[in-house]
Amino acid sequence: PSDGLLASYRGDQAEARASGKVLAAFLRELQQAAPSRRLSVVAHSMGSEVFAAALRHLDSLRSPLRLGHVVLVSPDLEAEEFLVRLLPSLRARAVDVTVYAASADFALWSSWGSNGARRLGLGGRLATIARGVETIEVPYDATDALGHNPFLTEPFRNDLHALLVQGLRASQRGLVTLPRADGKVMWRLP
Repeated sequence: PSDGLLASYRGDQAEARASGKVLAAFLRELQQAAPSRRLSVVAHSMGSEVFAAALRHLDSLRSPLRLGHVVLVSPDLEAEEFLVRLLPSLRARAVDVTVYAASADFALWSSWGSNGARRLGLGGRLATIARGVETIEVPYDATDALGHNPFLTEPFRNDLHALLVQGLRASQRGLVTLPRADGKVMWRLP
């Protein structure tokens, strides 16, 4: 749940984290209904907080959960916390992890100011690049006016389809390769 107001951000963040237990229970039910299948998850913005809280809860219970594709779109998560706490759990559970990030995401810049920590969904030179994670830069013209919602654009939807439905890796989806000075690679929507 969200009030959708900047002044309510901290309350919304607390609600998102508290909602993690409910999502964990739901994911466990889905897994029990189809024990041989992997569940794919797409989380947007603060929905990534809900998903992270669900994974922390499942980890604390040592509950098995087999994940397929995990896609974090404009994730409003602390980048360092993702690397230290969430990514090890994802590596053990998921087939792959994709992060869609944008350097011109004004909502996440505001969140960084509010939280005092760099957000995972920020791209460009601030992008979080990690082994086993495909990071895709979303250009500003492929988002909304805040640079935060790429679901409205065809390039994003096409790429998400190629990932989730066709199972194609970033190198197979016609994305632009963005090599970095440190030798790591990220990608950009065309």
